[in-house]
Amino acid sequence: MSDPAASSFEWSALAARWTGEARSAALDAQALRAHVTREMQRARAWLVVELLLTGLVLGGGAWALAFHRSAFTLLLTADAWVVLAVVWGFAVWTRRGTWRIVGERTETYRLLALRFARARVATAWLVLALLALQLGIVTAAPGAVHAGWHATAAARSAAGAVAVIYLLWAVWLRRRALREIRRLG
Repeated sequence: MSDPAASSFEWSALAARWTGEARSAALDAQALRAHVTREMQRARAWLVVELLLTGLVLGGGAWALAFHRSAFTLLLTADAWVVLAVVWGFAVWTRRGTWRIVGERTETYRLLALRFARARVATAWLVLALLALQLGIVTAAPGAVHAGWHATAAARSAAGAVAVIYLLWAVWLRRRALREIRRLG
């Protein structure tokens, strides 16, 4: 390649080889495979947790409607079920193609790890959007919400604390995923 008149194809091939070598040197193939395997195991475990939580929310809502019928219970149950449907739709959409590895190349693992990281960024945005929507509903209809809310101040404070913890978790998740995208990208 010392000939300056070499074809652009040869230069492009050399540049691609150098870029590929640099990328593969920056990523440890075994560590990447282990990372993707852990992500897949974690996703399967979370699926079980999500199914149990879904059953709990659906059953709890049905129980509340059956035994504590009021406008507030109907509003709260409808809200929980709508959020549940949105979250499940989102989960199915972001997990497409991540349940099994389709190749044994390091690049395939890198792309799958990127997909997991991008799904975490999208999850963080969904959490933030749902929290903003819920806050908007509570703010826009304070009479309907507060009329049925006979909880103590401690229960209301606990609900607020859960929302803040969820918000902080979403911010942490997004930052972690963006760091991983930069590392893999």
